[in-house]
Amino acid sequence: MAPGPQQSNRQLDSISLIIIGAFFTFFSVLVLLGTFWEHRPHAMVVNLAAGFTLMAVGCGMAGYGYRLRRDP
Repeated sequence: MAPGPQQSNRQLDSISLIIIGAFFTFFSVLVLLGTFWEHRPHAMVVNLAAGFTLMAVGCGMAGYGYRLRRDP
């Protein structure tokens, strides 16, 4: 039996969420690595906050996309 339009849209949404979440997570790793080259304390705090926020959003999106993909 072929999947209906609801199932097809759910599959596309889950893949999109996983890809965007992976991008945010990758970008957060770059921001956190850039923190080590910064010498001003204020800039380090801003980089850490931005990096961890991006990582939380990226992991949350990827996790939700993975969960959406697995649920029937």
